[in-house]
Amino acid sequence: MGELRTEARIYGSKRNSPIEGARASMFAGSEDVGRMREFPPDVELTRGWDWYAVDVYGNLGYFATTELRRVPLAVKQNPVAAERTIDYFFKEAPRLGRHQVRPGIDKEVGGFESNRKRMRYLENFATMSNRGLFSFDSKLVDGFGRYYQVTAPHSPLRLSELPAETQSYLLIVQSPLKLGETVWVDEIETIGWPQART
Repeated sequence: MGELRTEARIYGSKRNSPIEGARASMFAGSEDVGRMREFPPDVELTRGWDWYAVDVYGNLGYFATTELRRVPLAVKQNPVAAERTIDYFFKEAPRLGRHQVRPGIDKEVGGFESNRKRMRYLENFATMSNRGLFSFDSKLVDGFGRYYQVTAPHSPLRLSELPAETQSYLLIVQSPLKLGETVWVDEIETIGWPQART
């Protein structure tokens, strides 16, 4: 399971830049994202997609999906802003500090054949947490999608700390949960999270 997950998520690897890989992975075979008003089914349910949330304390979270996962409606309805947000956090957001891996994550993922594959799996999540975000991956549990925390930042970034002009174009959804205290959250709970006011 760990091997399949790491092989599937290559867009954070050194093979290519995160955004170039993300675009190739998410939009191959679909219409140009610039003309999309909403994710078509082949984008939402057959390709991984990343989205971002803010909690009641202003802490930010990074959520990675895999195939057969639904994203919050606010993200689905604005793919252009969603992609722009991915672009910002992977290419422009500064590193703020280090991260910690949640204890037990190897068991959560299903184990790894080697440390190299473990490091590759953690790469995107560690990158986001080094930039101040709590990072979550997703999997199926008894046939239902569930997000689980992978890494946490030593120096959490709050939405209010971002420049106003940056906040104005990011697509962030509002989480009712305290992301720093959240270990698991069911996908169905996140579908209705509204777009946050920035």
